[in-house]
Amino acid sequence: MTVGQRMDVLGLIDELEARFAEAPLVPLSGQARVERKEIAALVEQIRARLPVEAKDARRTLERREELGTRTERECERLLDSGRARAVRETSPMAVERLAERQADDLLAEARRTGRRLRHEGEEWLDEILQTLEANLDRFLEAAQRGRHRMHERSSKESVVAPRAA
Repeated sequence: MTVGQRMDVLGLIDELEARFAEAPLVPLSGQARVERKEIAALVEQIRARLPVEAKDARRTLERREELGTRTERECERLLDSGRARAVRETSPMAVERLAERQADDLLAEARRTGRRLRHEGEEWLDEILQTLEANLDRFLEAAQRGRHRMHERSSKESVVAPRAA
């Protein structure tokens, strides 16, 4: 990266650190040899960028605080709205309306159940009456056959039996 490229302060500090790390050592001294002009240019860029970044950081903090304040106000508004709704929905009239709706629902369900049970009961009763009718028809036929046989025997006996005079 060239010294003329625009960088943020941390990038410039990283560049400065890299220049020191890459700088050749002066023999037998343990000291690094750096180009004064390059280091001075990096330091000058850092100085120039610090106020800009400080302003940016300050604006960012102000925005965060403003957002926090707006968020708190919105939370309070939502809480107030929720509390008001809870009060409205738990008022005696609201409870009464809810109870009436539930009673109407229960009554409608009871009517549906009553119609269903009446229909099922009528079907069951029809089956029982149909069975009874079939049995009564058989009993009637049996009674008629029995009477018919009795009359046949009775008429045969009167023909066969002598008349007493």
